[in-house]
Amino acid sequence: MGLPVCANLVRGGYEVVASDRRPERQAVVEGAGARWAADAAEAAGAADVFITVMPGSSELADVMEAVLPALRSGAAWI
Repeated sequence: MGLPVCANLVRGGYEVVASDRRPERQAVVEGAGARWAADAAEAAGAADVFITVMPGSSELADVMEAVLPALRSGAAWI
C-alpha cells in the first residue's frame, strides 16, 4: 500500500521523500519519482507532513520511537 500512496503523491505534484524498512526497495521508490531517505527519521526530518503506511502496530511502534525526536516543530503525522 505504501508505494501506491507514494506514487500518487508524486503524480499529484508533491515532493516526496520516502523510506522503507527494506532497503532493496530504494530503486522502486526512486522509480516512482520520490527521493530516497536512509530511514524513517531522515524522511521525517525533511517533512512538513509525514505519512506512515505500516503492516502492523509493532512495526509502527518501532518507527514511532525513531521518528518522534526527528519530526520538525509544526509537522503533521498521518
